[in-house]
Amino acid sequence: MSLADQQIIHVKVECKHCFGCGIRKLSKSTAAILCIQCQGTGYQEINQPVFTELKVIPGVETVSNIWGDGKISYFDFLAGKRP
Repeated sequence: MSLADQQIIHVKVECKHCFGCGIRKLSKSTAAILCIQCQGTGYQEINQPVFTELKVIPGVETVSNIWGDGKISYFDFLAGKRP
């Protein structure tokens, strides 16, 4: 599937910087500043392609877990098996 064919999902999520407040309180103060990440909205917009299936990486033959054991074929991994 090409990038032009991918369905894109648009989501508003709580700003990770200000936790949805739109401002950041200054430590040991009663003052606050506008959040630099969301510009005071309290949210950030994310535009991501919808996940439909694993993408194939050419040249991979085997897959193992992080410790290097439980090796399986890449074909089996793509079919849903996990090491």
